[in-house]
Amino acid sequence: MNRPARNPHERTWAVGLVALLFVAAACSSGSGDATTDAFDRSPDELASEYHGVVQECMREKGFDYEIPELVGTSVYGDLGAIEAQSVFIPPDEQWTATGYGYVAHLLASHLDIAELLTGPSADPAYDVALYGSEEDVTGEGEQPIGGCFGLTLERFPEMTERARADNDRLAVQDRVAAELTATPMYADWLVCMQGVDDGIVSLTGPWDLVSQRVTAALESIDLDSVEFVSGVPEAPGDTQTSADIEALVAYEATLATADGECGAALRDEASKRLSAAGIEQ
Repeated sequence: MNRPARNPHERTWAVGLVALLFVAAACSSGSGDATTDAFDRSPDELASEYHGVVQECMREKGFDYEIPELVGTSVYGDLGAIEAQSVFIPPDEQWTATGYGYVAHLLASHLDIAELLTGPSADPAYDVALYGSEEDVTGEGEQPIGGCFGLTLERFPEMTERARADNDRLAVQDRVAAELTATPMYADWLVCMQGVDDGIVSLTGPWDLVSQRVTAALESIDLDSVEFVSGVPEAPGDTQTSADIEALVAYEATLATADGECGAALRDEASKRLSAAGIEQ
């Protein structure tokens, strides 16, 4: 069996898609018969089954595929969907302690992408067998990857169907967000939030600022020491990483706490407009 060494320059377009599909799966529930409905299973069960099929496919091609230990499936399941526009996130009691959940999502995503990177190596055939070739990208988004990853996705149609449904939902949210920015409620929210951080200049401001801080902190954070307890990232035994995570979560919680007050009226209006468009939060 051939087992390539890990390489940080692997095609992230392929593994990124697979990770995003698991986000959609973890944030969804569905109905259907047990043979086709991937969402009857928990996110962890779905991930295990999916990569088990990939492993068998790779074995048939003569390669040893190691099933990745993904953390994001559990984390996403605890936290729900990632909403870059905080106006679409219903506030809860966790906001004052841990914020929107952005830090946890981002760290889990980085961990899972790193775990999924498995080539290319001295044997380029492994890369092609797992991800397919560049020719497998259609440009239409219908069959974005090939190889064993692409073949296995065909066994889990609800994953791609849910991803498309999420794209439709996001399109409606973008329209509603654009409408909201023309209202006095948005102007009030912006002024209020800029009192906390004047870097907030749009509805995605909290997400943008948290993302920037997480990216900068990755220079000193040791991802291997990160654990998740009820969806909250921790780093027991690693003083520096623990301090970095605590600072990130505290900053996010400050934004979310203010947002809960600043955005109450705006959030109610967003909910009404989404309901009118047939989307329930």
